[in-house]
Amino acid sequence: MVIPRPRFRWSVDDYEKLFRHGILTENHKVELIRGEIVPKMSIGDLYASCLKRLAELFFDLVRKSATSSIQDPIRLADSEPEPDFALLKRRADYYASGKPTPIDVLLVIEVADASLAYDREVKGPLYAEKRHCGILDSQPD
Repeated sequence: MVIPRPRFRWSVDDYEKLFRHGILTENHKVELIRGEIVPKMSIGDLYASCLKRLAELFFDLVRKSATSSIQDPIRLADSEPEPDFALLKRRADYYASGKPTPIDVLLVIEVADASLAYDREVKGPLYAEKRHCGILDSQPD
């Protein structure tokens, strides 16, 4: 019989503190998904090529109307995913004062090589949740 072990859930603030204090670094290749620190997939040649093409296409299309973001974090309620590509609203400081939140995001794209099921089943629904946008479905009692 396998006894499930409890999992420790991290808040977005605690996750960011791990980076500020050097406990986690960019070399760890992780992201926070629904309160869990999970490893990111390794980058294969086909994936890298697709992302380069995608970035080039959008750089040409949006130029000064949006900010392109490649594998940079977006701050959500219980997660800090790093989508492969995102278009963000323009900000004068280019997000130096803080990570983008859902209100800043115009488009999110995940490039799937080996990660198709995970991107569809976990990250897609995460990006689509209304609660991250400050919109909650309320039902009367």
